[in-house]
Amino acid sequence: DMLEGEGDEDAKDSNNMRNLFGRWTDKRYSVWKFENYDLPESTFTLLITEPVLSPGFLIGVVAVGICVLSLTLVLISEWDNTSPENRFGVPAGVSKEVQVVQYLSVVIGVLMETEVPLGLEIIGKEIEQYQLGRRPFNRGRVFFSCALRLVVGYMFLFSLWLVVVQESTVLDIFMDMLALEFVENVDDIIYELCKRGFFGKNLRIVTNQNYSYEPPGTEEKDKSGRMARFSVWCRRTIRIIYYMNMAAMLAMLLYVNLTQNVGNYRCKSLSVTFGDEVWEGALVMHDGMDPEDRLLIYSHFNGIYVEGGRINGRPSYIEMNKEDGDPFQRKDPGPAEIMYCEDIEAWVFRHSRIRTMVNVNVKENNTEEKEKVENECNWLLRSPSTDDFDIISVAEMGGWSVWKGVVGVNYPITVTCNECSSRADCNYHGECVDEKCVCDDDLNFFGVYCELAKPCQQIRSEMDPNTILTLAADPNDDTSEFVEVYNRPLYYAHMSGIPFGLMGGKDKDLQKYADVLGRRSLSGENLTYDDDDFFDIHLREEAFVNLMKNYTFVLGYTGQRWYGQIKPWIPLGDQSSDRFKEEEYHAFWAKTFTGLEKDDNATLIISDPTSSETPVGVDFYELRRRNSVFAEGEYDYDYGPFGVLVPLVGYEGVGLFHCIRNGDNGGG
Repeated sequence: DMLEGEGDEDAKDSNNMRNLFGRWTDKRYSVWKFENYDLPESTFTLLITEPVLSPGFLIGVVAVGICVLSLTLVLISEWDNTSPENRFGVPAGVSKEVQVVQYLSVVIGVLMETEVPLGLEIIGKEIEQYQLGRRPFNRGRVFFSCALRLVVGYMFLFSLWLVVVQESTVLDIFMDMLALEFVENVDDIIYELCKRGFFGKNLRIVTNQNYSYEPPGTEEKDKSGRMARFSVWCRRTIRIIYYMNMAAMLAMLLYVNLTQNVGNYRCKSLSVTFGDEVWEGALVMHDGMDPEDRLLIYSHFNGIYVEGGRINGRPSYIEMNKEDGDPFQRKDPGPAEIMYCEDIEAWVFRHSRIRTMVNVNVKENNTEEKEKVENECNWLLRSPSTDDFDIISVAEMGGWSVWKGVVGVNYPITVTCNECSSRADCNYHGECVDEKCVCDDDLNFFGVYCELAKPCQQIRSEMDPNTILTLAADPNDDTSEFVEVYNRPLYYAHMSGIPFGLMGGKDKDLQKYADVLGRRSLSGENLTYDDDDFFDIHLREEAFVNLMKNYTFVLGYTGQRWYGQIKPWIPLGDQSSDRFKEEEYHAFWAKTFTGLEKDDNATLIISDPTSSETPVGVDFYELRRRNSVFAEGEYDYDYGPFGVLVPLVGYEGVGLFHCIRNGDNGGG
């Protein structure tokens, strides 16, 4: 009995719930039955209600045309920012604040957009009227007007999404979003002006009329409530599409943010070219040793830099070796890096071993003391303040500062991307494979972009045709088959004695070098050359005299200039394992030129700054009076960082070296 009582109570409660729900749905259906649906006050409505070619219809066409044209131009403008490798023109990166605003803008934009839901709603009402057997308006024009609404609405949403993902500042996103909303609402603005009589009496009368769909009422056809259910279904469908628009835009934005954070839209391999600026007195730190003063030539750090992680939310780029762009094998002194310094909100170039310490006066307890301080992030070069994630665009803006004991301004720096997307990026001399140019097998071109022509096998000196330098071969290199340093070929010649064919001066000046090794007595006679400290200093040492009997003259690139150096004999041309290791060579750390020390000044000649693929046709100079540490006598050695540069050719542009063609023995 108790169980039967409980069952009756459950059934009673269920009936009560059904009655309550029924009364609620009946009330909703009854309201629906007697609701008028007013067409929106918009020029889209004029396309439904006004006769074709009437002023009202034409003003509707004009308004829609303005909206579609404006949004089309926006899309074209945004699409111009795209590329095959970056289909939506997404910037290299954005801050967390911008990412939050991106999501917020999508939500606000979808909420502000009204054309899509209105178009769907009017289509639903027209179908409802059709099922009731009514035809208050021309059905084809209704669908035409609604289709235009949907076109404008989705053009707005797509334009909004492109603007959101392409902009990189908060203010730009909000301003662009408001501008798009204004463009989409042009039709409503024109309608309001017509309603106020700005475009004539006829249009004022037309736009002040109300047009609506009659309610279903108590039609016999809807006794089953089928039409009421259809109306509810239409509303639900519109809401689903409305939310799907928002969900789709948010999902695509999330995908862009995730791929953006892992660096899909920025270049990960760069070629960096610094200017010819120098810092005399750079402080170089060594483990367990006193700091060393050095001449820092910034172009010695030219070359390939590869993304190596993130610092302060932005990518950092690490210097690679000077041959093929792979990491240096040795860990000391380590590579330079380009990173974003949060303290000064700027991109900086730095090296952990090169310090920027300066003495500043600090007052403490009414006494003034000197204190050593360093630049923020120990920068050597810095960009203007920026929040840009793209180092390439930051370099293009210019305005960089350079540290040379004091701050220098307007320092030139060039940064280009090493990644390719087509054969055109490889100058049609190679194929793009995995975003890297692979030059054609004929080996007529080499370089990051296959942009450099194959060098001559031999070159001769303008000073002496019998002085011939040979291209250093590297048969183990599949890409070029010759030794590369700073992405340029290396030339050499095994020599003995003073290299007259590579030196300047008149015959009478050079005569004093004749038979110098035979006449010089290490125990007695002391020869001096008051105009040339290189031989004056070095010929006083037995080791150098012995070196001059058998050495290798090496002509190599150092980032912006070609250096000709006297080196101990190097087995270039051999295939032995101890041959020249170009991948570990670095012009700064190898002390190619310092102007301060004795043993590291092997450089005899130096070229003009150039980006030429070979030394052929480039003007050269002989270096003199550059060892300031040995400044004695009548000369105070108050010269530039390279000392005195003596031109080796009579006219600018003649070039010191020339290519030896087939059949030319170099003697004529």
